[in-house]
Amino acid sequence: MKTNASQLFEAMDRDKNGLLSEEEFLVGISKIKHGMSKIEVRKIFDLADRDGSKTLDYDEFLAMLSTTGLGYGLKLPPSTRDERGIIQVKPTTDRYFGEQVRKQNTGKSIVDVDFSLARGQHFSQELYETRIASMQRFVAMTVMFHQMGKRVSSFFDAISFGFW
Repeated sequence: MKTNASQLFEAMDRDKNGLLSEEEFLVGISKIKHGMSKIEVRKIFDLADRDGSKTLDYDEFLAMLSTTGLGYGLKLPPSTRDERGIIQVKPTTDRYFGEQVRKQNTGKSIVDVDFSLARGQHFSQELYETRIASMQRFVAMTVMFHQMGKRVSSFFDAISFGFW
């Protein structure tokens, strides 16, 4: 659980300062534990904030997970990035997009549904934004510069009567 807890803490720490503010905690807990009211989450935060700093450090966060049971059964998806931060793509064995998700979730209630499809869609969007969209912008700029070069070349031929 320590690995999952540290990953969860890092994911919730949006400003990456090593401390969870009340807002970061509220947003993070509401994403992993649906059905908890903001009042309940704030009460847990206040109880976990032992030093009264209005932030949770990692030790306070671990203590909170063990005393409240919020971390029980929590499984985080494996990271798709390597140690350099580069997205690593693994080929799928599905015959169609979402085949495994459909098979895993057949007959489950909405509470028990595995949301790996949503994570897969998020991964696809992230992959598009980081790689494909960048390549599209590069190709568009290259085509634009090529067209500008052709226009300049034909312009000089026209005004120099072919002597240039």
